[in-house]
Amino acid sequence: MVEFKPRERKGIRGTSLGSQKARTRKAQENEREKDLGNRLHMQVQPASGAMAAHKGDLRDDSFLFDSKSSASSSIVITGQELSKISREANGERRIPGLVVTIKEIPSTTPREWIMIPLDDFMAIKEQLANGTP
Repeated sequence: MVEFKPRERKGIRGTSLGSQKARTRKAQENEREKDLGNRLHMQVQPASGAMAAHKGDLRDDSFLFDSKSSASSSIVITGQELSKISREANGERRIPGLVVTIKEIPSTTPREWIMIPLDDFMAIKEQLANGTP
């Protein structure tokens, strides 16, 4: 018996539409991370997530951030994701964080947020109150 396999639809330059969309999403995500890096004065980690040595998406002397975005009005953040960035940042003696971008949100609400652990926020707040860097 011969099994029928539907032909894959092709997009631009012979690539499948699915892989073309994935590349477009990845390119958009890379561009968003580059923009965030510029605005936060942080280094963008090339090939983040692709290799074990490339931890986090954005970094500076104090912080190591992962970046997550959603084109819809909600986003899921798992404990596993928070544990990963926390473990990686602690290994480098940096404060872990997560930059969250939600695109479909009322215009009166900021689209970009930064999450850091409560203990680190309290320490930063105390340093600011005491006037110490």
